[in-house]
Amino acid sequence: MSGYLPHEDEVSPTFLGALHAHLVITIRAALTLCIVLAAAGLMWVAFASNYRAGETRKNLAQAIETSYGLRVRPSELLLLGGIPSTSRPFPVARPCVFLAASTGGKDVYYAWARVSSRGVPLSVSTPVNLSATPGLDERILVAAGVKVAFFVPGQAIHVVRFPPAGAADIRSIGALERTLRTGSPRPPRHWSVSVPYPKVALKWTGNTLLAAPPRGKGTPLSLDTDTGHLIGRPGSALREHAAAPMPAERLLRRLGDTLKSRFSL
Repeated sequence: MSGYLPHEDEVSPTFLGALHAHLVITIRAALTLCIVLAAAGLMWVAFASNYRAGETRKNLAQAIETSYGLRVRPSELLLLGGIPSTSRPFPVARPCVFLAASTGGKDVYYAWARVSSRGVPLSVSTPVNLSATPGLDERILVAAGVKVAFFVPGQAIHVVRFPPAGAADIRSIGALERTLRTGSPRPPRHWSVSVPYPKVALKWTGNTLLAAPPRGKGTPLSLDTDTGHLIGRPGSALREHAAAPMPAERLLRRLGDTLKSRFSL
């Protein structure tokens, strides 16, 4: 009888039942642990800070100042696309554009923010400076969908168009490469139109920005963000800004933000 191995049909039903019971208990314990950890994480986000449900802009301004030292007024912050209407484990990252004061003065920044359906920030990426104009005060944040425009008096009108919500997630090697180089897998398109006007009125019509200077001070202009076509100013007045490579410190912080957004609820 030496060397005899039982056929699979001869395996004891008692053994199979014990194995099944063990697997069920293990899986239930693992799921319970995941639920407890997720609940603890959500409770920490909700209660370990001063965030208040429904005050999305105030909460984001607080998160930006706490994490990055930029002072933001809630009234000067826009979350493009609004907050999600339903709860989901991984909210879509949405562009957030704001005026912020730092040691060098006030500038326009953007960041990618994940916000719960109650308006509580879950993560905010490292802000990117869109204007970098020390000593000047940017004015007017005019948004429509994923597009925003702002004005630097006597200098330029800036127009920024972001990718649709959700398109900023990393899904390919190319997207990862762009994230490492510029801070975003799909950086926004950013134009500036040089103008000498002290003030302008800005309005979005579809994907086209309309800008009107004071009466008698100049000619109205328009910029189509689909084609980059400018009307009302010479072509030399239009500049499209390339996404600048990220400094090493901001790169490491961005990598940390990406990892946190991928492995936290």
